[in-house]
Amino acid sequence: MPVFIQIAMLAALAGSFLVYASARHQRIKDGAPTRLGRWIGWALLATVLPLLLCWFGIASAIFSWLTLMMLVWTIIPLGFAWWDWRRKGYP
Repeated sequence: MPVFIQIAMLAALAGSFLVYASARHQRIKDGAPTRLGRWIGWALLATVLPLLLCWFGIASAIFSWLTLMMLVWTIIPLGFAWWDWRRKGYP
């Protein structure tokens, strides 16, 4: 896999994180990105899709793009819930 595809996938993960972190009802309390973070996240995601389309077919590129976004939007809330659980010391 070419390096630009790996960079594109990392950009998709970063963009998804920024979109999640700038949401109103997210779990990240301190230092959450604002509206600018949301715009940067969507710009990263919009840039990643054409890069994926250069290497994969249409269906595979869109599937990979959406899967990366769903991965971040699923793992991050669970990770922060686990972090709170460990920090507060629930049995």
